Amino acid sequence: MEQNRKKKHKKLSRAGRIITDLILVAALGVAGYSGYKLYEGLSTYSQSKNVYDEIRETAVKKPETVKQEDSSQQETQEDVYVIDHAALSAINSDYVGWIRMKNSYIDYPMVQGTDNSFYLDHLYTKEYNYVGSVFIDCNNSRDFSDRNTVIYAHNVKNGTMFMEIAKFEDPSYYADHDVIEIETQECNYKLYPVAGILTNGSDNYVAYNFASDEEFMNYVSYFTGNSTFTSNVVLEPTDQTVLLSTCSYSLEDGRYALLCRLVRE
Repeated sequence: MEQNRKKKHKKLSRAGRIITDLILVAALGVAGYSGYKLYEGLSTYSQSKNVYDEIRETAVKKPETVKQEDSSQQETQEDVYVIDHAALSAINSDYVGWIRMKNSYIDYPMVQGTDNSFYLDHLYTKEYNYVGSVFIDCNNSRDFSDRNTVIYAHNVKNGTMFMEIAKFEDPSYYADHDVIEIETQECNYKLYPVAGILTNGSDNYVAYNFASDEEFMNYVSYFTGNSTFTSNVVLEPTDQTVLLSTCSYSLEDGRYALLCRLVRE
């Protein structure tokens, strides 16, 4: 009887070891996969950073100082940009212009494709990378002549692309980020944030043109009535706007959409 109990104990011990080994193998598999995904993410971020840094070095010139008519006033290197539009077009014929927001990482070339899918996971150089590009909605005109022009980019967790557009969820962020600049070969623009909303991918928050000024102002009112911050900019029925759209991690399938007044310089 005692011998049978010992045999049973040995069998249970062997089964226990098998279960333990299986748990260990599974744990190592999870750890290995997690490590691979981490490496893949870091590699993706590194590739995208290198590509956009190289583009800036190639096509963006920043003189040390530029003298103004009043010689007592000078712009610093940080404030002066000279964009080589021809060089950018040579890299990618889908090039539209350059977007920049001071005190942020937003400093990128913009493109427009034939659909709204390709540049979600392709860099400016058209290399596959899920960081993607800053791109104008394919339904818009390239010359910002529509009543509302829509621009998209990812909210990348390493702080790049439009991650800082989503920061307008914080009401205090607006104070130091009240203007965004766009430069094209034909014209320079200033974007003045009016309102930003936290929404989701199924919400019908994207529009391009409007049947009437009243319809446009109703669209504006939807944004101002649900804005996460208070702006000192007031939109008139004759104004044009730009909508900057990115992901938000504040809710499932979240989006953050920033509506700005468009002013030609």
